[in-house]
Formats: sequence, structure tokens, C-alpha cells
Amino acid sequence: PQEKFCYAMFFLEIVFFFIWPAITLFMVSWNIAILFLIVAVVSGIRHYINVKVVIEETGNLNNINGDTADNKWENKSRLNTIVDAISNSRTKLLWMSILGVGGFAFLAIFLGAVGSSTENTGNEFLTFLPDFSYPPQSDDMR
Repeated sequence: PQEKFCYAMFFLEIVFFFIWPAITLFMVSWNIAILFLIVAVVSGIRHYINVKVVIEETGNLNNINGDTADNKWENKSRLNTIVDAISNSRTKLLWMSILGVGGFAFLAIFLGAVGSSTENTGNEFLTFLPDFSYPPQSDDMR
């Protein structure tokens, strides 16, 4: 892609996925908006400064030096192992499992709450008393 297209896509991502939701959330609730800003900034940093993506975008590992071919291959192998450990670590699998189980639990609770009522409560009648009054107590502190 051309450089102008990349900058345009970056601008659109920032506007539609960061600024617009932040403004909308600040209109609704500033507490949720601040939480959104914290999560969005951390997520954006992780997305735009990702070691694996940067190395993949450069296309190769030719900038790695070594005295001999074996030494250069060893350095590339070590860097590949580090990048692989960063992007596919065990903690990522752990967090994906925890969030997946939490998501399924939330879905199960939601579906249980939505589909649990078998009786029709729309036909219940309310009885109003036309001359009801509630006299105040003599020792009321108001």
C-alpha cells in the first residue's frame, strides 16, 4: 500500500475506534469513558508497537549481524525464538482460557435468565384502593 493510504487508514482507525467512542462515552458516563481511555491506550500500544508485526512488516531478518554464517544463523534463531515467545506465550493461552470461560459463563447466565420464565406475568391484575391513606407516626423524626 502507498504511504498516503496507510496514514489515511491510521487516521480513520484513531477517529472511529478511539476518539468517537471516547466522546460518546464522556457524554454518557465519565467513569466508563476513563476506563475506556485506559484500556484503549494500552491496547493501542500493544497493537501498534508489536514486535512480531514490526519484524513481519520489515519482511526479513537481514539486519542481524554475525561474524560467521553459523553465528548469524544462531542470532536469527534466537531472535525468532524471542519473538515467538512474546506473541505465543503460555500466559496468552491462560488469559484466553480465563476470558473464554468467563464469556461462556456470562452467556449461560444471560440465556438462563432470558428463557427461565414459563408463566405469563402480563395478565396479572393490580388492585387499587381509592380511599387509602397512610397516617404519619407521632414520633416521626421528619
